[in-house]
Amino acid sequence: MHSKNSSGAIAEEHVMIWCMNKGYYPFRAIMPVGPIDIVAINEVGDTMLLDVKCLNRRLLHGKLHTISRPRSDLQKALGVNIVYVDIQTGDIHLVDHHQKNR
Repeated sequence: MHSKNSSGAIAEEHVMIWCMNKGYYPFRAIMPVGPIDIVAINEVGDTMLLDVKCLNRRLLHGKLHTISRPRSDLQKALGVNIVYVDIQTGDIHLVDHHQKNR
């Protein structure tokens, strides 16, 4: 079992590699707490602002449910997307916030 801090660091490493595999150059935020964990840019200038979250589940009525985290108002204003990482499987899910109401 990982501590919360080490789980977050592991999740960020997964996302850094995921970004590189998608043709992006990822840069980690220097501040340990803030609205953005990773800024990634590709060769044509497309940019992703990412807040990395470990995928967590809660047992409710005998069934596992994914716990989702809302973006802050600042994250919404900046266009930050949340990316969930299941550190057990390595699965990564980028939430498409452009499809949702801001």
